[in-house]
Amino acid sequence: MKLKLFLIISIFVSNLYANWFTDLFASSNDKLPSYYLKHPIPNKKVIYGVGVGETYLDSKAVALNDIAVQLKSRIKSITTVDKSLDRTNISTNITILTDRKIDNYKIIKEDFVNDKFYLLILFEK
Repeated sequence: MKLKLFLIISIFVSNLYANWFTDLFASSNDKLPSYYLKHPIPNKKVIYGVGVGETYLDSKAVALNDIAVQLKSRIKSITTVDKSLDRTNISTNITILTDRKIDNYKIIKEDFVNDKFYLLILFEK
């Protein structure tokens, strides 16, 4: 009798936590937005910016920066090399400057997945 009761409780508990256990080992990429996994291709009229961040504003800034990188930009790069007897340290500072305002954009999609904000922004050239 005790063995039957133990088996019934074990089956019940395993079914109760079955989804939790499979979610633990599930790939988190299955839930990410498709536009984040495969960046939309720009054309002659529009550029797409994709952003992800801890906050909505962070993801928006990343998406707008993604657009700025795709526009004709001036890139300023400074590389510093420090050598010593023990090791060599190399640091690079890259600044991207764009001469255009990015103000006529539209937020196409917004998602909140795994405690992060994902945005897809469309910019008309």
